[in-house]
Amino acid sequence: MLNLALLCPILRVCVRSTILFGIYIDVLVKSVKRTNIGCKIGATCTGIFLYADDIILLALSVEALPSLNSICESELNSLCVAINVKKSACLRFGRRYKNTVVSVMVSGHVVNWVTSARYLEVYFAAGYLCDS
Repeated sequence: MLNLALLCPILRVCVRSTILFGIYIDVLVKSVKRTNIGCKIGATCTGIFLYADDIILLALSVEALPSLNSICESELNSLCVAINVKKSACLRFGRRYKNTVVSVMVSGHVVNWVTSARYLEVYFAAGYLCDS
């Protein structure tokens, strides 16, 4: 999960700001979607979930996560938006969820691997299966 912080004072001033922010951030969603990196949900490859300024990046493997992260970080930098590393976390599901993995870096800072996380009042726990 990545948590965003706006660097430029934009879009937080009027009722229409949520629509404008949606249009603004759509560039990120399209960039991630073009990569076709993510998890298959039915026939669709999904690499990103977005609600307001909260983002979840989904990667099929730990090795694919840095690619998604790099694309996300690059697009957000071009939009004058920074990732709040202190509020970001990595979480694993699957047979090897307990295995030691490499650190994920965002803006030169390590994002912690955690055993549970909350996203929009839904709690996720690392494990063999995705439990919420």
